[in-house]
Amino acid sequence: MHNLPNMDKVAVSLSGGIDSAVLLHMLASKYDYASKTQIYAITGYRKDDTLLAAKYVWTYVRLLFPELKWKKHLSYNNTYDKNEFGHRGKADHELRSPQLKEYKIKHVLHGRVRTTLNDLSKFKDNYSQATNKLDINKTKIETYKYIEPTNKWNYYLHRPISHLFKSHVIQYAINNNIEELLTNTISCYKQTMTPCGACPSCVEKMELLGHY
Repeated sequence: MHNLPNMDKVAVSLSGGIDSAVLLHMLASKYDYASKTQIYAITGYRKDDTLLAAKYVWTYVRLLFPELKWKKHLSYNNTYDKNEFGHRGKADHELRSPQLKEYKIKHVLHGRVRTTLNDLSKFKDNYSQATNKLDINKTKIETYKYIEPTNKWNYYLHRPISHLFKSHVIQYAINNNIEELLTNTISCYKQTMTPCGACPSCVEKMELLGHY
């Protein structure tokens, strides 16, 4: 996280899942009471449970770091119907840009991590390796510039933990005593508080955490 650029305002793309929850905590840990950086969150959701999970994460982390300049949790509904080609109508970057423009936010952090969903044995191997050494600043941060012509607002999307596996993210939570933060996150493809227990994300969460 030390590789992030200087930012007067930053929004974390808060999905209500494990990765973005830990990312918000990592970001907060980067700053102290003297920091002038204003912190926002922005959530795109299709079901209310997703938004509730994201709000829980936002409140939880804010309470841990009350001295920081927390601003607002923004949200937008990204429910969509597939068109004749099977694609969604609008991309997330287009849907989120009006609010980013309104609050003049030029930097968004996204919590994408490396995945091995098709081989859970690799997850177990990575989890054991993660206990030895966790370097969240090891690599150059992926950064993309979005040029959004409709709303005329350009911003940068940063992926500071894209080099990590899910096991590293879980281990970070354990190391920082925030396992409780993960209990109310949503990983299930159904995007509801009641997990299906069968989708790849549910299986992954059970393998790594021992619960959904």
